[in-house]
Amino acid sequence: MKNITGIGIDIVSIHRIRKIYELHRDKFLNKIFTESEIAESTQKGHFFSSLAGKFAAKEAFLKAKSSLRLSLKQIEILSDENNKPFLSLSNKKLDNCHVSISHEQEIAIAVVVML
Repeated sequence: MKNITGIGIDIVSIHRIRKIYELHRDKFLNKIFTESEIAESTQKGHFFSSLAGKFAAKEAFLKAKSSLRLSLKQIEILSDENNKPFLSLSNKKLDNCHVSISHEQEIAIAVVVML
């Protein structure tokens, strides 16, 4: 059995993500999210919920690995063919990292567990 080496959780207001986007548009998107994350969020049909979930997962990862100094754009949150989220760091999928994202009305929450 593998040991847990880190755990992080974050909660984000979907309204806040929408408001920041309305103020800064592509500048905001390109600073925080990769092209693949933006494309996936667009395709899912719930753009702001998806972005908020990805943002929460990035923040949760930083909390789980508090010793790392990374920009949010270096952390990529995508979904596999079963719609399960996974985390990549500088284009390398982290198999020892488990991500769970949930949305409810105007809230997105994410948990990251590192093994």
